Amino acid sequence: MIDTGYLELVPISDLVPHEEIVEEKIGSLKADVLRDEFLQHPIVCYRTSQNYIVLDGHHRFRVIGSLGLAVAPVQVVSREQITLSYWYHVIHNSVSKLNGISMDFQEGHVCTCGSDEGHCFKIPRVKSIDIDEQIWSIFNLYGQSRYTRVGQVTENYRWVTFNGLTFDEIIELAVQGRVVPSDVTRFLIKYRILNLKVPLSILVNQSEARFNEIRRKLKSARVYEEPTIWIE
Repeated sequence: MIDTGYLELVPISDLVPHEEIVEEKIGSLKADVLRDEFLQHPIVCYRTSQNYIVLDGHHRFRVIGSLGLAVAPVQVVSREQITLSYWYHVIHNSVSKLNGISMDFQEGHVCTCGSDEGHCFKIPRVKSIDIDEQIWSIFNLYGQSRYTRVGQVTENYRWVTFNGLTFDEIIELAVQGRVVPSDVTRFLIKYRILNLKVPLSILVNQSEARFNEIRRKLKSARVYEEPTIWIE
């Protein structure tokens, strides 16, 4: 039996994003939510001592806020439920600017890159630049509209994956109000709840009693024991 204690109604003001929200995705998602009059899936968050860090569901989070709703349905997950993976950005222009960087490096890397000749190389971390700043500087070399997000790559593609970023760094950056680009992190969640279908009326009235009814009816939702990712 799944413990529903981690399914909560959380004030929007307590939710903190960890990645950039792509505004172009908001309109169609908002239209879907208004048409259906429910939120299909809960937002997935990791709770700190002060707030809830959004791991998955940033655009649902923005839609709820844009509708003037004060609370959001949240699945709170523990560190043990989380597997951190990373998206690959298949790049549609040259990444040659990433080769041959000469700076004051420190131990570790920020990303791994692949060339269309099948070669791989790592971009080391730079002592004088924070990790998020270095991620943004690399990301901006190829631009948001010039890549395709994929879960894995084959040879003969130019690609970047920011697999040097750690979970602790993601949380620390978010707490400081600093975000990484969209499509960098890829969280696989054990016991992921999908298709909860929370009526907007519950969020409008902030009805904890009615939300408790949904908790009790979790069997009608899909709870995935294996690590699961949902793609918006």
